[in-house]
Amino acid sequence: SGWRPHGMVVQWGSGTGAALKCSFFLVVARVCESSASGDNEPSPIHVCNASDEHENLRQAYALAKHRQFDKALPCLLRAASHFPYIAKIHTDIGRATLRLVRRKLKPAVEQTEGACEIASSCDRLANAGGEILQQGYAALWLATSLGDNGAQKHRQKYEQAYANSNDPALTRISAEGRMLKHILEERVCGKANATGVVRSVIELCKNRDGAVVNVSAEEAQQGQLSSKSLLAAYTRLQLCGIVELDGPILPLDTLAAASTWQSTMLERTLNAGSLDGTTVVERWQHRFEQQVPLTEPFTDPRLVTNPLLLQLMRLMLGPRVEIDTFSHVTALTGAPVQPWHTDVDLLFKDPDTADLGHLPPAGLVAVMPLINITDELGPTEFLVGSHVFAGHDVWEALQDPGGPGPEPPRIRPLPNLGSMLLFDLRLRHRGTANRAETPRSILYLSYVKDWFLDRLNFRGHQSSAFDSLREAPLRKLLRRVDARMYVDQLEAYAAGRSTKAPERARAFNEAVLSI
Repeated sequence: SGWRPHGMVVQWGSGTGAALKCSFFLVVARVCESSASGDNEPSPIHVCNASDEHENLRQAYALAKHRQFDKALPCLLRAASHFPYIAKIHTDIGRATLRLVRRKLKPAVEQTEGACEIASSCDRLANAGGEILQQGYAALWLATSLGDNGAQKHRQKYEQAYANSNDPALTRISAEGRMLKHILEERVCGKANATGVVRSVIELCKNRDGAVVNVSAEEAQQGQLSSKSLLAAYTRLQLCGIVELDGPILPLDTLAAASTWQSTMLERTLNAGSLDGTTVVERWQHRFEQQVPLTEPFTDPRLVTNPLLLQLMRLMLGPRVEIDTFSHVTALTGAPVQPWHTDVDLLFKDPDTADLGHLPPAGLVAVMPLINITDELGPTEFLVGSHVFAGHDVWEALQDPGGPGPEPPRIRPLPNLGSMLLFDLRLRHRGTANRAETPRSILYLSYVKDWFLDRLNFRGHQSSAFDSLREAPLRKLLRRVDARMYVDQLEAYAAGRSTKAPERARAFNEAVLSI
């Protein structure tokens, strides 16, 4: 109990089912091996302790290439946290798992009529073999969805060997994997069919519980989702557009400090009447969004660079990600229902772009509640699946009951303090009425690809010279140039090179600017 090799995610738990997950693959194998020989201590295994993650990945590939899967697996698991977007890593995790089940658990694991059956020599880990298989099978489905065609061959080996195992978890993983494969194919085959999307969404996320992925204490402590959890979250984000990570993920002390700052600053802002349209915005009646300062508690790495959060962001968006919006949103008591909306517009909305199909997301929003969310507080309601492009204005027609076509599910997640929601920037949603006697406050962080910029929700700063540009095409074309000049003028004033502070332009409507 308490054994944990330095620099890897494998750990030894205290009890039969203490950590039956991706992080427990090798330990289960070694325990079964030592159980058969009467040895109570797990034998030594390879430790991935390279300080550089790229060097660790190189080690993982080299070991897997030479079929040294005992040594490769810890490196691969570590790499799956930092490079989850690389399909080959998940393929090799699946291959390593299958080989370990076949080689290292023998004679503890026997093949009986195609089913995986744990022998008496490993009775004290009754379902460990099944859990290992589930993790490896999930890894191969994840690799398939990320475009590794070779993963399908290894996945079929799983399906052939354990087709008669009657394991409901394997069946569920297969069903979700096939739904994921279908929706990703829409990116190649043109726009999705709204009816087909709705049917798949109803099957997976028909209610609040369907969008939940339970994060174990071990996963939160290690800062890494297992292959099963990673596949489940990825499937829900791709197909439903939303996932709730339920578990002890975020630091409660930091959230408490953020809540104190939020209530103090919002009250001060409202009393001063200083809604400037940039740092503080009234999004709807009695709903306010305020940018947070880049100081503690908001810069706590456990919050912004939470490893579970970054693992999913890397998987969905790749490594080049930035935070575009970091703010707190508060719905005061009596705040009414919002209209349905998306936080950003489609990247391409011209009529001749309708055949581009369902594009990958440009960003995800992380919602971190500062209070346990209840129905009375007015949780955000989501039109599940509406992030999938099915034609211009299709989801607008389906968002209200009684409209044409099938009715998409509407869910209202109720995340607890310490948990978080992630949703696609394109997903239609709305705040519901706050009927409670307390405000509903959340932290709102949009993680986006580094080329993406949200100009609609927070306008940039322009110089007073921008006011002299009268024609809309001219104002639109010169906006970035003027913004850079304004910053240059501010820097010159701050450095003492100029005696006059630059003046800002008057407020203007960004949405009407075009060429």
